[in-house]
Amino acid sequence: MWPVYDLALVNYSTTTLNGGKIGSIYMWKHAKLTVKAGTTVDSIDITLGTPMSNIVVEEGATVNKIITKDGEM
Repeated sequence: MWPVYDLALVNYSTTTLNGGKIGSIYMWKHAKLTVKAGTTVDSIDITLGTPMSNIVVEEGATVNKIITKDGEM
């Protein structure tokens, strides 16, 4: 059974979060994400092998956890 996510980023998409709160995000392998200052994200699930270089968390933004295929960071 798949968990429920608030946002899903599909392959070859580019997403910028610019403020506010997001619960959980699921990222496909080739998606790119920028989390700008003033944004809070509870969790980002990158278990499909998204490279960490595809996630940019700017100073002043909060990401509580990143879930990888090897566990949580």
